[in-house]
Amino acid sequence: MNSVVTFARKAVKFVAKKYKPYRFKPLKPRGALTRPLGAHLSVEIFAEKPGQYPVVHITAEAHGKIRALVAACHLEIAWLSPTKVTPDGQVVIYDVLVPHQVCTAGSTIKLETEAVDGEDLLLCELMNQGKHQMIKDLICWGHSHVNFGTFPSPTDEEQTMDYLRRMHGMGKTRFVRVIANKGDDLFASLYLLDEGKAIHHAPIKAEPSDVKLWRAWARREVRKKVTEKICPPPAYYEDGVFEYFHGYAPGSTQIVRQGSPPLQTTGAQPATATIGVTQPCPPIPQK
Repeated sequence: MNSVVTFARKAVKFVAKKYKPYRFKPLKPRGALTRPLGAHLSVEIFAEKPGQYPVVHITAEAHGKIRALVAACHLEIAWLSPTKVTPDGQVVIYDVLVPHQVCTAGSTIKLETEAVDGEDLLLCELMNQGKHQMIKDLICWGHSHVNFGTFPSPTDEEQTMDYLRRMHGMGKTRFVRVIANKGDDLFASLYLLDEGKAIHHAPIKAEPSDVKLWRAWARREVRKKVTEKICPPPAYYEDGVFEYFHGYAPGSTQIVRQGSPPLQTTGAQPATATIGVTQPCPPIPQK
């Protein structure tokens, strides 16, 4: 009997020792000035005084034009805005100018051919009107994200870097990037070129605007200056993989339409009522 009890006690101790719950041991500190391996550096810069950073001001006229343009165009339309720099470093966007441009649902570029350059054409119009100061004040680029969020995309960053190089070469001290959408959201990035700093989500003070006053103007600008580039559906390779190649399908046609009338197509070819031209697209290279 004693042997049975002794065996039972040993069995209970063995099971309790083998299957006891694991307790995590705390890691030893590496030191107050040493980052743990794999940790990522995070730097936060904040103002010593509230309101220390410059503010992006938008006048009622500029605000109304931005809202009207975004509402009137179903593409990512872009604009240039003359902007004043105040003595204390604030910026004031006071107008909106629309250059000739080529737009899609996800990108916008200036219209540039052998005969026409969208920005050059806009500058020539301003010079003919004697608006030389407005030309000097063109330090703001804005565009629409239609129904998407107003965060900048990689394409936006590339376009911004191009503008920054040009602004820096002209000796400008400020540059502003504005992104808007149909939900009346605004995102501003303020670049302090003389300090080498960029303020994203810069504070915005936009004066109240009546978008109805600028709807007719916006429709005219879109109709006259926006060229829509429409690409056909994507291609299927022989292995059944669904892929794009710069938005073109092999052996297909790139349809370019000017103006805002609705596009009528039959299959992959534009109908007779379509306004615009067609251009052959490059074929997809074989894998």
